[in-house]
Amino acid sequence: MPSVTEILAPLTAGKYPANTGVIQQAAARGTRIHELCQLFDLDGMPGEWEADAMPYVQAWANFCRDYNPTWLWIEKPMCAGGAFAGTMDRLGMIDGKFTVVDIKTAQSLDRPAKIALACQLYAYQRLCKVNALYRYSDPEDSFGVQLLKTGDYRIYRKDDIEHKYHFIAGGLFTKLLDIYDLIKGRN
Repeated sequence: MPSVTEILAPLTAGKYPANTGVIQQAAARGTRIHELCQLFDLDGMPGEWEADAMPYVQAWANFCRDYNPTWLWIEKPMCAGGAFAGTMDRLGMIDGKFTVVDIKTAQSLDRPAKIALACQLYAYQRLCKVNALYRYSDPEDSFGVQLLKTGDYRIYRKDDIEHKYHFIAGGLFTKLLDIYDLIKGRN
């Protein structure tokens, strides 16, 4: 079963030169920062961590202070039948709304990355609905939180990205899933 990341790969393909460690280094840093943010959400500020991760964790702490989320799920793996799977970073209550949140650690999000983020957030909302993770409502909001090495953060709402670039994330994600299925012979 493909992951959301695999399905969205055509949107960011070719961004980094082949055969360099850039992708692996960025992925390792992102994984470690996700782990530290999870520790923060579960237990408060981690006592010790790598110095280069500190600003990212501080950015997450600042986001949590400013938005005061109540997390229902943290790093929740899910699947939509046999169609696709993914690990949603966060689902929680923010400003009285069920909200899907994805953590981003890249220093810049270009147009393809923002479009991919909107599709990713749509996919997680769909996974929430399919898996009935809560009893009362579908996610009403979804956004990415970009953690910066300065200790600051930026918010990218799915709806704002769709509006800015004139597309519908659900339609694009469905088309990308159809392409993946066609290439892999899954239909």
